[in-house]
Amino acid sequence: QRLIIKIRGVAERMGFLHILDEKVKEVERARRSLVHDMMHRAYWDILEDDVRHQRYTTVICQLTELKDLIKEIIPTRYHTDLNDKFDVEHIRQRIESQTLDQEYLVSLCRWVMDSMKEWDSETMRPLYDRELSTWETAIGTLEWSTFIRFSLELCTVLALDAKTRISIWRALRDA
Repeated sequence: QRLIIKIRGVAERMGFLHILDEKVKEVERARRSLVHDMMHRAYWDILEDDVRHQRYTTVICQLTELKDLIKEIIPTRYHTDLNDKFDVEHIRQRIESQTLDQEYLVSLCRWVMDSMKEWDSETMRPLYDRELSTWETAIGTLEWSTFIRFSLELCTVLALDAKTRISIWRALRDA
């Protein structure tokens, strides 16, 4: 602590304390970002490993979170359709009975991304087109556990992005 106080005192006398403070803040932001990125990757690594070992609790939790997130951003009139197409309880039951068809999850993810594209602003369509194209390519090329991870992560990121933009728009509208 004494050394830090001494360094700050010398920096102040030499006239570059504000530069030192900015560099410290920059290092702190980078550290937080690194920790955030590591935790983000760790979560998705766990999900992928769970699928690989046929443990699906994390997948069910992520599907539930994704559905709730989508429900927050879409118009209420689409909630019934969302509940019909995105039945987490049905998925959980099929997983437990080991009757879940991979095509079912592929079609669910495709429906989520297509719906997000439809519900989102026209200016965001190129983003969805690009992400859907990348995702379609991954269908036959990735190991199943990696594909589930990629699909859920992509759908979640797209939904979070849309939610953020909608929240900003609503805040500006209501201001």
